[in-house]
Amino acid sequence: MHPLHTARFLESNVDADLPSDSAIRGEPIPESTLLANAKTIYVAELSYYVTQICLKLSILAFYWRLFNVSSMRIPIYLTTGFVVAWFIASVNLSFSFFLFGPRTRIHQSCWS
Repeated sequence: MHPLHTARFLESNVDADLPSDSAIRGEPIPESTLLANAKTIYVAELSYYVTQICLKLSILAFYWRLFNVSSMRIPIYLTTGFVVAWFIASVNLSFSFFLFGPRTRIHQSCWS
């Protein structure tokens, strides 16, 4: 297949509400696009936090199995508590910023 045909095929199958070159020229981006981007960023941020805590807890579980000495398990307990506290604080901060962040029409329309 010719590269030009491939580009047209990919271009025709992209189903995204992206701004055109008008945003580069300084024209405002449609509010529906901003709303979709705000929701996408919020979900991506939560997915990031869940991925991070799973990764960190799996490493700590590996250390738990590796070291049977109680003097080594105390730091693992402390680190686990810190990781869980970090996760709770991060999710709460993300949620509170999204809920009580800058009072714009975008934030208000996300919850309606």
